[in-house]
Amino acid sequence: MSIKGVLLTTIIGLTYSCNKDIHEATVSYQEDLIPIISTFCSGTYCHTTITYFEDYLNIKEVADNGKLWDKLIVERSMPPSGGGNVENETITEDERRLFATWIEEGALNN
Repeated sequence: MSIKGVLLTTIIGLTYSCNKDIHEATVSYQEDLIPIISTFCSGTYCHTTITYFEDYLNIKEVADNGKLWDKLIVERSMPPSGGGNVENETITEDERRLFATWIEEGALNN
């Protein structure tokens, strides 16, 4: 193979690798966020319409309009301590980061 061929193959490979990494989400709405939402957001103490935020379109709306970011990441007012279905507990910093990353990645239904 010529040097041109090697360079072209390398460039194509690097381009594919970079683009692939950009488009892969690291946080899954279904696997990572639904369990947190079910525990801390929906239920007995807070959003009593049990599945409101478990419905992707509802949470996508508040992610897109900035309310989720403001309440959960900036103000840290949601969920309040003792909210959801676990009395006197709230989400961890790691769980907040999952939401922040999910929003930054485009709040995908994945």
